[in-house]
Amino acid sequence: MDAADVIDVIDTIDVIDVIDVIEDNIFLNSLEELTEKDIDLNETAKTAKKPPVDFVRYFMLLVCVSVFLYASYYIVQLLLGYAEAANENDLLREMFYGREDALGDMHIMRKAGLTRPIRDILSLQRQTSREVGVIITEGVTEADQRRVALAGFFATINDMYGWLRVSGTNVDYAVVQADDDEYYLRRNVYGFSQQSGSIFVDHRNDKNVDNNLNTILYGHNMANNTMFGTLLNYAKDPNVFNNGFIELITPDGVYIYEVFSSHVAHPLFYYRETSFSSEERYVEWLYEMKALSRPFHKENIEFTAESRIITLSTCTNTPANPRFAIHGVLVDVLRYSER
Repeated sequence: MDAADVIDVIDTIDVIDVIDVIEDNIFLNSLEELTEKDIDLNETAKTAKKPPVDFVRYFMLLVCVSVFLYASYYIVQLLLGYAEAANENDLLREMFYGREDALGDMHIMRKAGLTRPIRDILSLQRQTSREVGVIITEGVTEADQRRVALAGFFATINDMYGWLRVSGTNVDYAVVQADDDEYYLRRNVYGFSQQSGSIFVDHRNDKNVDNNLNTILYGHNMANNTMFGTLLNYAKDPNVFNNGFIELITPDGVYIYEVFSSHVAHPLFYYRETSFSSEERYVEWLYEMKALSRPFHKENIEFTAESRIITLSTCTNTPANPRFAIHGVLVDVLRYSER
């Protein structure tokens, strides 16, 4: 092959390359101009279903949004319920303790001329009834003020039982009692629906506390420390336990109990007994309740067949959700003056 032939071959190769490049550009340009309508799908491609991934994703998104909206609604309703219950209980306390703006609503203490504030009976808890009587002989006694306050509640609250206070806690509430222990679990003292419920007495207990061996009261362990939410302080703070007193005010008197036991128990455990086969069994049971106390104990408490106690019971709000209970033994009763 001579030089002329070599040149011809090179020229041919260059022409072929140029033609290939031009053809490539024409193909690429045609792809850019291609639309969905220009594609002729075969029958298999036409009938093929789109993958379900997108539908699952949309469904899960819808579920998450729905759960979020429901949870938000529930939380808002719960907070509104807490606020409503707090306002109601504040008003009840104002009526009970004699604030001027509440006395007009009750239409009873004002008639009795009781305008001075009620002193804290728990501050008198370690004194004898006679000493208490000497201190409060002027005018209407502390106990009588409580009775007058209760009279207003008994006139407006059908199932009114009394008033409960517990030292070392926020417990300071009206107490009710129904024939069914489920009734006040989600109702306020007036019987209207309320998430936090009420403090209520076991239906087996007598209206007159003097007739009860074990007066039992129930309340919810609320997350906002209302109702019996602070009752667990008796298992956390030794000072609260060692100085613990319970005050129950009823139409028959002001009953003061010294706390002697706090413990966790199964809901069906026998800490809620109200009757016993014999006096001996009752005393034995009292010592059993005392021995259950955890983590704190009182060694100076003794019992007899004449002993009378109070039991406060609430939930622990743990996964197994056993009950938390404290027991107090009656140490004093402030009776009302004769009228």
